[in-house]
Amino acid sequence: MVALLPISFFSLSAAYLLSNISPSSQSAVDYIEQEPLDILNLEEGDLEVTEQWKDNEWHNWKLKLEEDWDSFSTSLIRDKKDFMKIKTDELNGWLNLEENKWNNFSGYLSDGYKNYLLKKSEKWNDADWENWANTEMVAHLDKDYHLWSLNTERSVNALVRGEWNQWQHDKMSSWLSSDWKKVGAMYWDLQESRNWASYSHTDDMKEHWIKWNDRNARENIEWSKWVQNKEYFIMYARHSDIEQWKYDNYALYSTWRNDFINRWVSEKKWNSILN
Repeated sequence: MVALLPISFFSLSAAYLLSNISPSSQSAVDYIEQEPLDILNLEEGDLEVTEQWKDNEWHNWKLKLEEDWDSFSTSLIRDKKDFMKIKTDELNGWLNLEENKWNNFSGYLSDGYKNYLLKKSEKWNDADWENWANTEMVAHLDKDYHLWSLNTERSVNALVRGEWNQWQHDKMSSWLSSDWKKVGAMYWDLQESRNWASYSHTDDMKEHWIKWNDRNARENIEWSKWVQNKEYFIMYARHSDIEQWKYDNYALYSTWRNDFINRWVSEKKWNSILN
């Protein structure tokens, strides 16, 4: 049997591949070298000069962001694969626990189900117990496994989403915490706290203030669009290899289950509930 992936996954993969073409690879874009300016004069100096300087800083930060993204996306896939391998290794431990549970299943059954089974099996022979093991017991085992598989898949998704959320938080925090951004925020917070509507400002200062707010809004929009674009990759990272991984894990489980049922029947483990 071959694991089939839905068409939507291939569409998602194509969307990721297209969206992952960085600006630097689409066109030649270089860092802009510039001398540092006096931070204290950035909000009151020549508007054209200071605005161009800030534009260049934002431009350079975005280029560095793309470089950092390339490293992050690679490490994210690697971390996910390592985590999936750990979870596959844990499957063997889980199977041992499951085997111990059903070898001593009398202690794990609810009183209600135990009474139901005792009453139902009063006149059973070995063939009846074998039939029960291959039907109801298999259903219980499958239910336990699918719950384990679901929780494991959720933990993989949580790893991807968690690393992505933390990374983008750290990146935006690094931008907002740059010296000139912090000083600018404090400067305009102070001005606005002085009852902006009635406070006397020069036209230049008002224009600086308008530019500051416009810049923040523009940066937020560009950042949101950039993050949204990368969400294609995050969805790809969450779903890539998952179906094959689940298929391989189920194959391991299925082999164990069939072998365990055969041993359970041959050793007549049902006697533990009858004695």
